[in-house]
Amino acid sequence: MKNQSYLKTAITTVFAVFALNSTIAQFNWVWAPGNAYRIGRLNPNLDIRAIGIGNFTQGNRPLSALHVDANLMTSSPDFISGTLFRTDGPSINENNWTMFTGPLGATIEKFRLFVPANDNNVFLRSSVSGANMQFQTTLTVFGNSIPLTRMTITDGLFGMVGIGNGFTKPQSQLHIDDD
Repeated sequence: MKNQSYLKTAITTVFAVFALNSTIAQFNWVWAPGNAYRIGRLNPNLDIRAIGIGNFTQGNRPLSALHVDANLMTSSPDFISGTLFRTDGPSINENNWTMFTGPLGATIEKFRLFVPANDNNVFLRSSVSGANMQFQTTLTVFGNSIPLTRMTITDGLFGMVGIGNGFTKPQSQLHIDDD
């Protein structure tokens, strides 16, 4: 019985230290079978499957691992309701957003959006050798969405650019396809 008292004291102390030194978010910690992706819900393995920022309800739940929904949020003195995402970083360091894909423990950097240290330029980088960068828009035909490549920048020594509807294979440094 004495050991349980020590354990409770230790756990309470740890939580008190965290509460004094960190910001804590509160979630609905109840897992419901069939809806493991609702904000803050835990699955049977006790891991959170989605985080939602905004006003989420049973019928309006997070639809990705991190979902920001400001549709029902009102403006505050610090930001207007349409300001959804912001990052601030020191100018003496490279600031970047990076996308990785692959199996757990073996992910590969695929894309980076960054500002170099002490620089005002913004860079987009396809990080995998041999990968092209494509810019697409969507055409809707009879209610079906069809992605169309509008511009392709190829990988390689000369970095060819192709511009045109559905055109993905440029043959020169700047190839405009008007077919």
